[in-house]
Amino acid sequence: MVAGIMIAVIGIWYAVLYRPVIARTATIREDMKANEDSITAIVRYKEMESALKNRIKQLYEEIDAWDSRFPPRSSLINIAKQIMSFCQANGIKLEEMQPSLFELYALERAGNTVAGKYIFKQLFTLRLRGQYRNFGRMLERMQSLPFKITVSDIKMSVIEGSRPDLNIDLEMFIYVHR
Repeated sequence: MVAGIMIAVIGIWYAVLYRPVIARTATIREDMKANEDSITAIVRYKEMESALKNRIKQLYEEIDAWDSRFPPRSSLINIAKQIMSFCQANGIKLEEMQPSLFELYALERAGNTVAGKYIFKQLFTLRLRGQYRNFGRMLERMQSLPFKITVSDIKMSVIEGSRPDLNIDLEMFIYVHR
C-alpha cells in the first residue's frame, strides 16, 4: 500500500508539477532559440546597413570626385592655359589653338553658349609640332589633367627634311558645367 501511495504521489507530482514545468521549459527554450535567430538576423542586418551606408558614402565621394573633373564654363580660359603648358611640358610645341585665348575671352564676355543641358562640350582644335614619342606620352598623360577630355580626331604628317618631327592636328572636346 505504501508503494501504491508512493507511485500515486509520484504520478500526481509528475502530472501536476513536473510535466507542466518540462513543457514550459521546452517552450521557453524554443522561444530563446527563435529570439537568438532573430538577434542574429538583426545583427546581420545592422552589419549590412552599416556596409550599405559606407558604400553610399563612398559613392557620393566618387560622384564628387567625378563632378570635380567638370570645371565651370567660365574657366575655359584657364583650361586653355593649362592645355598650353601641358603641351609645352610634354615637349610638344603648340602652334595654333582654336578657339584662341582672344576668342575665349570674347566668348566669356558674351556668355559662351555651348550645346548641352548640364554638361557642355567645347571643341578645341590644336595644331601641334613635335616628335611622335613626345606626342604619345602627352596622350597617355591627358588623363592626369584636372578636367575631362575626349580626343575626337588626330591627323599627323611628317615634316619634310625634319624626319622625327611631325605636324599634328588634334581635335578634342573639353567638358564643362554651367
